[in-house]
Order: sequence, then structure tokens, then C-alpha cells
Amino acid sequence: MGGWIPPRNPDGSAIVTPEPRQGSSKVVVTHNWADKTTWFQGSSRVEGEELSDSGDGLTFESAHPFWIDLTHGKYYREDLHSAPYLPIVKVGGVEKEERAPWADSGGDYSIDYETGEVTFFEEQSGTVTADYSYAGSSVFTLAPLSGKILRVENSEIQFSSDIGMLDTIHFQAFVGDYPVGDPTTYKTLQDFVNEAIGVYPEVPAIGGVARGLQQSHVVFPFQYKTIKELASSLGLSIRIWLEDDKAYSGEFATATFYCTSKNEA
Repeated sequence: MGGWIPPRNPDGSAIVTPEPRQGSSKVVVTHNWADKTTWFQGSSRVEGEELSDSGDGLTFESAHPFWIDLTHGKYYREDLHSAPYLPIVKVGGVEKEERAPWADSGGDYSIDYETGEVTFFEEQSGTVTADYSYAGSSVFTLAPLSGKILRVENSEIQFSSDIGMLDTIHFQAFVGDYPVGDPTTYKTLQDFVNEAIGVYPEVPAIGGVARGLQQSHVVFPFQYKTIKELASSLGLSIRIWLEDDKAYSGEFATATFYCTSKNEA
């Protein structure tokens, strides 16, 4: 007896049925290379530091600038990451409340996250202490969760039009703490232009001062000919970092990775 003959299209070509995508969609955005207060992955945590009174009983200074700020909309889906990095300010051992983001009233104090200063709305007489995280290394690591495979399918780079590229940036695959192959290095903005497959229409400045874009944005898309799979069991990851940890000038510079996360077989 003859074998089964699969059905074909009228022109004789094989009928191809795409398999459904396995796993869940995942979008990963790096911290902003132009804003150290978003560099949470390479930050250090301080607990119970006594802040210095500037002399007026209102403004108190810390030992470190660039406190990590994951509450004011600076980082994509920041609420999923913020808990370990939130500042805690106490006066005489009693925890006080920070004014809510974008609010004009309420709360006991506000924070200048770049300078690391806490300013109260009423004069304080007790000892002021703070737990906080502050920026150090610029390294951002893209890695799967335990027991997962992260398939990196496409990526984009976003720059505000006022960006000043003040440092070389590296993208490098790692197995554990060991680099794999040579890093992809960008020394100038022209390097991004050379590698990208084009550029999307410019996003205009929009939305006002508080929550909008102050500058227009340029987005460069990158499409991979082969899917990059990062397996948790192999300790695979991609690291991105600025060579001298020197933040860019301007409003905004990030990379976005479009991925699928699935269970390891």
C-alpha cells in the first residue's frame, strides 16, 4: 500500500500551518542611561543613615546622590520592581510619608533624588534617618527567570533628540559571570544608525512638563535573523553597560527587548 500523501495547495506547494506561539509575551526595558536615578540593578542599599540638617530644620542631606527613584514614572512598569528600592524616612524613629508623585499637597516631605536631599514641609527637631538605594554601576542584565527560557526576538533603541552620548556602551552575552564572544560596542550614535534596519517616524514632544515627553524621540529598530534564547539552566544572560558609568546628557536613552518567556523542557 502507498504511503499517506499530505494535502497540497493548487500550485503543488505544501500547506504550512503555523504553530501557536508557546510561552508568554514579555517586554523588557533597560534603565535610562541619561538618568542615574533609574540604575536600580547596580545600586547599593543604605539603612538607618542619619541625615545632616542643612541648618533650617527642613532640608536634610544624605551621604550619596542619585537615590533610586521607581515611583515617579521614570522606569517602565516600575511598580513590579520598586519594593526593594523604596526610601524610608523616619524622624525620631517614626516613619514619615513622602508626598505622592505629581501631587501639590499632602505627605510630610519630598525628595530630590538626584542630590539625595529630603525636604520637610514643617520644621523638624528630632533625628532624621533614611533607608535608600543609590546608583553605582550602570550594568543592566537581561536574563530569564528560574526554570524559564527567554527568547529575545526583536529590540529597539530610543533616544531623545537632545541626547549627548558621553560614554561608550557595550552589549555582551554571558554564561554565569563569563563573557561569551566579543561584545557589541557602540562608540558613537553613528554606530546605532549603521546597525539599525531603519528608523521609525519621530515621536514629537507631547504631554506637558509633569508626565510628558519634553523632547522629541528617535527610535531605531533592530530585527534579529536568528532568535536569541537565554536558558536559565545554562546561566545565560545579556548585559548592557556604560564603559565608565558616565550618564548621558539629555532626557532619555533606553533599549527595549521584545521577548517570549516559556518553561524549560
